[in-house]
Amino acid sequence: MTKKDMFGLDDKFFRPVWVRIAVVAACAAWGTFEYVNGSLEWAALFIGVGAYAAYRLFVTFNPKD
Repeated sequence: MTKKDMFGLDDKFFRPVWVRIAVVAACAAWGTFEYVNGSLEWAALFIGVGAYAAYRLFVTFNPKD
């Protein structure tokens, strides 16, 4: 297992575009929720995870067969 495969974001589960959009949107929505409620640490964490997921699921996505 390489560092790139640590989270398994190249799995065939993520092949449909709507699944990738839903994952990124859920992270962004939860980060926004945490920010609005004043928990800046959790907001930064979830926004960061969402940004990483967006990069891996839309820029470098290479599904396994």
